[in-house]
Order: sequence, then C-alpha cells, then structure tokens
Amino acid sequence: PGVGLIYDAGAVLVSSTLLGGQTPTPTRTPTPTGILGGCVTADSGGVYRNTAFPVQTGSFSAEFDATVSTSPSNLVIGLSNGPAAAYADLAAVARFNPSGNIDARNGGAYAADAVISYAANTSYHFRMVVNVPNKTYSVYVTPPGSAERAVGVNYAFRTEQSTVVQLNNWAARVDTSVVSSGQVCNFRMGTGAIPIPSPTGTGGTLPGDANGDCRVSIADYSILLAHFGQTIGG
Repeated sequence: PGVGLIYDAGAVLVSSTLLGGQTPTPTRTPTPTGILGGCVTADSGGVYRNTAFPVQTGSFSAEFDATVSTSPSNLVIGLSNGPAAAYADLAAVARFNPSGNIDARNGGAYAADAVISYAANTSYHFRMVVNVPNKTYSVYVTPPGSAERAVGVNYAFRTEQSTVVQLNNWAARVDTSVVSSGQVCNFRMGTGAIPIPSPTGTGGTLPGDANGDCRVSIADYSILLAHFGQTIGG
C-alpha cells in the first residue's frame, strides 16, 4: 500500500576510480543505490508533487527526465528536506524558466552558466550532483540529440536552505502564472561515487574536460574545486 520505492542496482552512473595515485579515469559503474519512480505530472494549479527518497547527508547524484507542455513554461524540480510546500523549501532546484531557457537556483536568485533553450513536449535528461555538507550542487542537462551541458556548476543551495543537514524528498511544481504542465519521469539517484560525465564525441576523453562538453573551461575548474581531496574506496 502507499508509494513504493523500487531499488535498481543496475542503473548506470559514471564515477572515477582512484588507485595508487593514478590519474582518475572516467568509467561506467553500477549505481550503488537507486530508485526509480515512474512519472509525476504537475500542472498550473500550483500543487507540489512530492516524492520521498532515502535520507542523504553526504554527496549524491540524482537524475530524471523532464518535459513541459508549453514553451515558455515555469516548471521547477527541486530537492528538499521533507515534503515541499513553498519554493523556499527547495534546496537544489532546476527550472524551465518563463523566458524559455533552463536555469538553476544559486543562493538568492536563479542563474545559468550558459543559455540553454527548451522546446515544448520534448524530454530533457537532468543530472544533479549534490554536496549536502558544503550546501552546493551542480546541474547538467542533455537536450535530445546533444551532449550533456552544464546548467550551473557548484551553485549554492537556496538561501533559505543554507543550514539544511539532509535531503530526503524531490518535488515538481508548475507556477500558477502560466497555463502549462510538466512531467518528470525516471527519477533515480546514486551515492558513494563522484559522478563524472562519460566521454562525448569520437575523439576520446579531453584531459581536464570534467563536465563532458568537449572543452576545458572555468566550469571544469569549479568541478575540480568542489571535489578536491575526495577519494573512492577508502
């Protein structure tokens, strides 16, 4: 009875392996823990569609596919401690914004490292890399037929959530200011690894290209700073 959580040990994330001081190499590994949640639909009635997940107090990743019925729209998908009932309850947030672009919350305002437009009735794959102790997260999106792009790297949790110590819920909501709906499907998460994008293109991995956008930039440096000193497997 009630909402069921389906653990999927076969879901795939990308992690790095650190052995004997060798240079980290992007590799595909099974997700240590994961949940799949089917689809959730939010409409312009302004209701928060909440779904619980296991309590997270460290670093973890979350992935999902999202679609909106119109462009522009105003759909937010965010992570919270307990069910969300207001925007201020969401710590890490990705948004289909009212200007027709995808952005993310960075402390007290929405921002984006690049202009990434979206189309109606088109599925976009999102990946969030979250560090609860540091109160930071990064958001990546993969448009159809394109490589993964960084929406925002090392962004701060929403200001109202700057002291949160755990996250255990994801929520979707369409703002009442628009006549639109949004669907979020295949939510899954992983813990215990530092997700690194898989190589893109045909030329192999570009050294230093941490976000997989086929170029080395300040965004890659931010990823390095966010994870500097971390190891996997003790």
